[in-house]
Amino acid sequence: MALVSRIAIEGGAYDAVEASHFAHGGAGAAALGRAVMAACADPAANSTRSFKHLYDVASQGIKEKIEAIVKGAYGGDGASYSEAAEARIAQ
Repeated sequence: MALVSRIAIEGGAYDAVEASHFAHGGAGAAALGRAVMAACADPAANSTRSFKHLYDVASQGIKEKIEAIVKGAYGGDGASYSEAAEARIAQ
């Protein structure tokens, strides 16, 4: 983990901590939560990094939001939907 953390920080990450929430529930995410809180509270971190939503919450529909996440966060080409998902979106 030390090597991963060092490489992440050298690459521009604020911090890199181990998260084992799948195995240990909330307790396994405590270090991650503390790291996120520290990054949010650090004025130096917030002045050099600019958070921007991938989509407009008010004006875009659910499919547009999903497309924005797929393309902007994951580098995907788009999303496809099962019949069940289409029915749920239509509700």
